[in-house]
Amino acid sequence: MTANRNGNDIVAARFYGISFILAFLSYGFGNAMIESGIANLGSATEANFDYRLAIISMTIIHTFANIGVVTVMYAVLSRYSRFLVIGYLALSVIATASLLVGGGLLALIPQANGLDGDSAADIVALLHKSNFVLYQAGMTVWGVGGILMCVVLWRTKLVPRWLPTWGFAGYAIFIFGTISEFFDSGIGVSMSLPGGLFEIGLSCYLILKGFNYQNAEREAA
Repeated sequence: MTANRNGNDIVAARFYGISFILAFLSYGFGNAMIESGIANLGSATEANFDYRLAIISMTIIHTFANIGVVTVMYAVLSRYSRFLVIGYLALSVIATASLLVGGGLLALIPQANGLDGDSAADIVALLHKSNFVLYQAGMTVWGVGGILMCVVLWRTKLVPRWLPTWGFAGYAIFIFGTISEFFDSGIGVSMSLPGGLFEIGLSCYLILKGFNYQNAEREAA
């Protein structure tokens, strides 16, 4: 990776920012379509085009975008704190896999609707619930990994310290919200806002400014 004269690797930073925004939008878009799709599928035994598009957005597009996010951040941060960054990498992979499996289960709903008897509705409900559990568990793990990322960003000053400080608070609130959803709190979405805004803010900052390697080198010296 080639740094510019200001010590910022703008290429890697922009790739991270764009990949994260793509991951955020692809899952959100797919999930919104799925929520309406589950209600509209009824007893249909074949997924319509919109439903297939939603599954592709939540699984394939989101997964590849997340891989881009995690790969860049691991490559950048591992030179400064390998132990913490390996933890971030492992947790991010687990979280991404959890969401991928959940989306895959939703893809089975049209087939479940084709089953005979009353079992179809029960299986559809189980698939929907399983995706919910996998999503909340995956997002909880993602939040813990995000805190590890923020620790390294704060230590190195690769970005201004106000950003990872915001991230600490945002992810803590986010984790509280996802765990509370297991108890049907209904506050998970609102609790996700500070962390989600941090991630969008970090992505936008990196697209515009990049990583400041000069600060990181001074901190490491």
